[in-house]
Amino acid sequence: MKMKKIITILLALILSLNLQVQFHNEILILAEGETETAQVKGTLAEQWSTKYGNLYLSITKDEATAAGFEIGDLVEVKFLDQSLILPYVTNYPNVDSGLPGLFALDGSDNLLLAINMGDFTTTYGIATKTTFEDKSYTWTLNEGVDENTEFTISMHQKKGYYDEYLMRSLSYTNERTDYPNLSDEQFANLRVVNTTGMGKHTLIRTASPIDNSRNRAPFADAGIKNYRATVMINLADSLETMNSFEGFENTYYATQKYIGLDMGVDFSAEDFRSKFAEGIAFMAENPGIYVIHCLEGKDRTGFVLAVLECLMGATYDEIVNDYMITFTNYYGVEYGSESYYRIAQNNIVKSLEKAFNVESLASANLAQEAEEYIKELGVDDATIAKLKANLAEDNHKYVADSLGVPPTCTEPGYTPVLICEICGHIHSEAQQIEPLGHAWGEWIIKEEATNEKEGLKIRICAHDETHTETEVIPIQKEDKNEEPIVSP
Repeated sequence: MKMKKIITILLALILSLNLQVQFHNEILILAEGETETAQVKGTLAEQWSTKYGNLYLSITKDEATAAGFEIGDLVEVKFLDQSLILPYVTNYPNVDSGLPGLFALDGSDNLLLAINMGDFTTTYGIATKTTFEDKSYTWTLNEGVDENTEFTISMHQKKGYYDEYLMRSLSYTNERTDYPNLSDEQFANLRVVNTTGMGKHTLIRTASPIDNSRNRAPFADAGIKNYRATVMINLADSLETMNSFEGFENTYYATQKYIGLDMGVDFSAEDFRSKFAEGIAFMAENPGIYVIHCLEGKDRTGFVLAVLECLMGATYDEIVNDYMITFTNYYGVEYGSESYYRIAQNNIVKSLEKAFNVESLASANLAQEAEEYIKELGVDDATIAKLKANLAEDNHKYVADSLGVPPTCTEPGYTPVLICEICGHIHSEAQQIEPLGHAWGEWIIKEEATNEKEGLKIRICAHDETHTETEVIPIQKEDKNEEPIVSP
């Protein structure tokens, strides 16, 4: 009986396990069925290449939606011999700096494979970029890749990235009226950098003052004119592109010194690094009030500014907060919110940690790390020293706010107030000047005294001829030379 009972228990366990296996297999089969229905295939788009190595597919957003994909899904993208698990999102900041994603960007019908602050096409062996001396470029498909190379997008996990997407979901418009609470400078993402070690009115960051595709250029150009900027570093465009912008020759920008670096967005790429070094050399040789910009003043500008801020002695909090002003200006991200710190951590903090090769940016010696990074770009010590000296220089424009009050002989005066016409910084408060006191000249006889009438003399103050002093000259008694009376 005991053996029969044991066998019965064993049979029950085996049956139970079998049912569980069957149950789990059924779930897997259903999941595979869902995956099979959420699948779409395509090739390279007719216009597949972009300047920064993003890759457009022939698959449209509508086709993806019809196949069952939604923003926030995790998808598997297969091409050549590679398979990537990617978030399906709408904007580059939806993924960490340096990571790839599948993007359904506003303004484009086709899906895009890209790396936030990176070069997807080069990284994954699709094509090779050749840049010519005039800074024009061309992409050439690598061996084994052609216009018919197949890309398959399949569902990996429904809504697997949705919570993260909601946290990072950012969008902005190009309409000035959509930002009634921002000043013109804030709308243009323009501000003077005031982090520790930076000179006053020495470094300005902004959206492009010359490329008006975001409707911010006129506001940016007016702002840099107001700040008397003199040296422009354009990270986004070549000189040829700059001159092609409508109205460029009529901008304040065009009247100053400028350089077009035409940088990509992958800060780890050799092209980016060499052009960053070129920009540093230009700044070192041209002291003044600097403007650094790309198109939005967000990604390339954000990284370059953060490195320069570190170099000059900025703190971790200063770097994060200056970077995040951009996200407040464009997207309304609130200071101190969860999104605020998550965006900073997943973008500028992670980018600098990678560039400086440190585990924690918060605990790193930022000035030292930035200088070592710049040296690795190929910049020598003398150029770095010049750059630091230029960035440390204050560039206040002091004028006399008043003419002051000159002192008089009896009343005190006051010195003029010197005030910076750019920011209102008071260089010196009015100082009291002691009264001059009188500086009397020689006495001048106005009327001679006689033996019958007093005379008058006057003297005049050398400081103020209206200040005079008079004195009476006594009557002149007649001298009769009488003989003295002698007593008997």
